[in-house]
Amino acid sequence: MEWLMFYPCVYMFGIWDAYKDAGEELKVNASLPFAFGAFFGTIGVVYSKDFLGAVWLGLLGIGAGVIVGIGLQSFFRNRVKDT
Repeated sequence: MEWLMFYPCVYMFGIWDAYKDAGEELKVNASLPFAFGAFFGTIGVVYSKDFLGAVWLGLLGIGAGVIVGIGLQSFFRNRVKDT
């Protein structure tokens, strides 16, 4: 089970690296959805022993982390525009 805990971080780093190298100019705090997705996905794998299984709870954690990261990203962008 311990080997599975590393996978959400590797997947999200791979997605971030492809996004970063896509050629468009990066926006402020563009890495937040990827970082929170990796973090929540790992937390999902940690608690998967009790609920849903490692794959499904890890995927749900990644989805929740990306949503939280996008929310924080838009919050910080709006806060920078206001100042």
